[in-house]
Amino acid sequence: MENAGLYKIIDDGEYIGEVNVYMQGIKIVFDGECVTDRQGPFRLAAVSGGKAAPVGVMIPDGEKFTFRRSYSKNTLSELGIGEIEEFILTGNDRREDGNCEEPAADTSGSWQEVTEPWRLFADAEMSEICRGVKGGLKRMENNGEISFAVPLERERPFPAMPIFCFGTYMKICEKGYVVFCLKDGELIR
Repeated sequence: MENAGLYKIIDDGEYIGEVNVYMQGIKIVFDGECVTDRQGPFRLAAVSGGKAAPVGVMIPDGEKFTFRRSYSKNTLSELGIGEIEEFILTGNDRREDGNCEEPAADTSGSWQEVTEPWRLFADAEMSEICRGVKGGLKRMENNGEISFAVPLERERPFPAMPIFCFGTYMKICEKGYVVFCLKDGELIR
């Protein structure tokens, strides 16, 4: 495989981590980690042909952020990933031109603590994963939807939620959260 190897993760011109790209059976695995002071979830993007192609969301894990996902050759081709040059971070707090902008902030004050977040989900797997969520918040929306906010804390790893990439970063009372929108216990994309 022509892309196998160790690649740098660069953020604002600074080396912050690495992604190991290797074959596992017929799949191509991207396995990386980085350490950054940047707050909030952010996406990892492979730079190929001078263009950034998002490949997924880095997940908080203590003092670092991690990423592991496998792809078929066809999927990488559909994403526009050929020969990889490096990896970069993109995300809700950074525009594509590299300039910073403030993430969405919530000022409504209508958030309530959720003591049993697993009850928000109809899916048994998501319900079980949410048993580990501490400090979650919810807000009832006018249209019957529920906004569910999961805190981002460096001291505590983020639950391995398969829906992580569908969340939106938001600051609530000066703390970072990933917010998901639910209706009847199902994720709304």
